[in-house]
Amino acid sequence: MARLHGVDAGAAKARATELLERFGLGERTGEKVEKLSLGNQQRAQIIASVLGDPLALILDEPFSGLDPAAVDQMSELLREHTARGVPVLFSSHQLDLVDRLCDSIVVLHQGKVVARGTSRELRQAGPCAIAWCSAETPVGSGGDRRRGHRPGRQHRDLPAR
Repeated sequence: MARLHGVDAGAAKARATELLERFGLGERTGEKVEKLSLGNQQRAQIIASVLGDPLALILDEPFSGLDPAAVDQMSELLREHTARGVPVLFSSHQLDLVDRLCDSIVVLHQGKVVARGTSRELRQAGPCAIAWCSAETPVGSGGDRRRGHRPGRQHRDLPAR
């Protein structure tokens, strides 16, 4: 992957070896990704995404399938990139990680921004009502039902900023 981004072969191999060793995959070099566990596949994909020294990282559920130690390792890797000025955008349903790692948060519902700000700002927005809505009835349409009245998707009823 690094070679695709113009990194010379020696540097690419050294960086790949370093990251594979760092994340416990050094002895698995040469195995097909499909043969790895879900967590190891996730590690390999994250490693591949950073090999070319990207200008930005956009990751979909990067912590999915990882054990707690691997989550900490990946969190540190993402922090290293942000410390170098590389913006990191990722989706996650693991709100504890979002709270720990993110400077800014955007909450989406059915593809629309329903809230944004820092973790602190979102908490300070006031008490958050939990609304239950069906996929056919978007929050705010007047068809919302309060908790317990209609099963469906859980949604934080926060003002968009």
